[in-house]
Amino acid sequence: MKNILFSLLGIFGISFFCGYIFFAIGMGSLFTELNQVARPFVCGSQPLEVEQYVNNYRPGETSWSIQAYCITESGARVERTGMVQLVAGLIYSIVPFLILAALALRIMLSRKKQEQEYPSLLKVPASPSPSAWDVSQPGPASDSMEEKLEKLKRLRDGDLISAEDYQKKKDEILKRL
Repeated sequence: MKNILFSLLGIFGISFFCGYIFFAIGMGSLFTELNQVARPFVCGSQPLEVEQYVNNYRPGETSWSIQAYCITESGARVERTGMVQLVAGLIYSIVPFLILAALALRIMLSRKKQEQEYPSLLKVPASPSPSAWDVSQPGPASDSMEEKLEKLKRLRDGDLISAEDYQKKKDEILKRL
């Protein structure tokens, strides 16, 4: 449950960043109509006026910005740009949040189902124990010297042990002859 909560918080953070930066600030500066979604929350029943500013501060480089104003009943303009962009960002982050949350929950549930169905496949030891490749330890009675040497050779050929370890273990096995 804790993992799901942290995952959903992370997904919300990503979704809010995308909704705020990309849609509210970026696309909202290019297409001023996108900011009207915030009008009922920021201005109430009053109209929202959005002015677009286009700046060409270097040849070939253009930037867009906006100023948003709530128009009061007396006709006064109250600047609300930051609040409009924040509310629009929250609104535009809902769709990516729902999509990403649904995908994350689906992945978590399928992983949980796999853990229940195949518990041994998902439990991998952090690192192999030394006894896993140590051929000098006594094994089953059927392990002959030849089998131990062959096993050691396979470990070396598979690059699972170093050349020094290979030579050292080989010498130990041969001393027992």
